[in-house]
Amino acid sequence: MPNGEKILRSWMVYSLTSKNLYCFCCHIFAMANNTNAGTFTTGFQKWWKLNPKVADHEYSNEHLENLEKWKTLEMRLKLNKTIDDAGLQLMDTEKQKWKHLLTRLLDITLFLAKQNLAFRGHDEGQD
Repeated sequence: MPNGEKILRSWMVYSLTSKNLYCFCCHIFAMANNTNAGTFTTGFQKWWKLNPKVADHEYSNEHLENLEKWKTLEMRLKLNKTIDDAGLQLMDTEKQKWKHLLTRLLDITLFLAKQNLAFRGHDEGQD
């Protein structure tokens, strides 16, 4: 700011390798075919034009939408309420089911081995 005031912008990140300034949320959530993504998505290097460009970008509709997506994702990750959470729970129940089944089969096998019994059964088709 011209008056020396500092404003914390958590969405603004700097890359040491490319020496560019990026908008984190727009870089992550901007659509590939969006022509209005702006220079903060691809990287910004013109430091003498930084002051007006930051304000323009900060209040653009695309940035505000991407910022909302970023904050929503951040909140859901903290609460473990992401889309794949239900899938992970389903996989855990399936894993427990098959683990229990395998344990029972091993117990049966060990019992038959201790009793010196064979794996035999009754064939329903021969009655």
